[in-house]
Amino acid sequence: MQENTSQFLSEVMKQYGLFGVIVIIILLTTLIVIYKFGPQIYDTWKAKASDDHHKRMMHGIKKGPLVQSTLRNYLPLIKCDHIFVGEFHNGTSSIVGIPYMKFDIIFEHITPKLHENDCLLVRLYENEYVQTHDQLPGLLFQHNNIVYTLDELQSIDEQLYFRMKSRGVKVMAMSLIYNTKNIPVGIVGCFCFEDDTINMNELIKCSKEIENIYNK
Repeated sequence: MQENTSQFLSEVMKQYGLFGVIVIIILLTTLIVIYKFGPQIYDTWKAKASDDHHKRMMHGIKKGPLVQSTLRNYLPLIKCDHIFVGEFHNGTSSIVGIPYMKFDIIFEHITPKLHENDCLLVRLYENEYVQTHDQLPGLLFQHNNIVYTLDELQSIDEQLYFRMKSRGVKVMAMSLIYNTKNIPVGIVGCFCFEDDTINMNELIKCSKEIENIYNK
């Protein structure tokens, strides 16, 4: 066996040189390590992934009531009828590599007296593509905080304009939420059915409180 191995390495040395021998030794060593320790490495990785998932899940469960309480407290201060928190997440990418950003509404709170055209938005805004909203995302990322009446929204985001118009919304506003690395991860948004004014200072305060909850 040893003689055959020596002969094999000698032939490789003649044909490919020292570099070829080194490559083969590395490949054989890698195969031996994978064969011997592969299952153990996989089990360790699987356990860590499961633990990370559990920690994220528990973090979400703990922050949920805090976010809902914050929305409930700020709704009358902002003077809106419906307030929500949406989160950005990764979508897929196009064939030329352009990434898509998606958006889900995760938390929301409405006034006790539900407007006849109001409804929960969690199901309506699930895996929503941010790119379909024309100029609105760019303006939000540029200014951090935006507020538009229905008429103003028509030339900015026609899709959202028709959605809001069909429900009788008069004005809507949004404020970005950032993570600890100063990357936008979501928004606090709200709208009104009757009044056409929103207290933006209180909305910004609300988004900062929720941002702190997310980043704890």
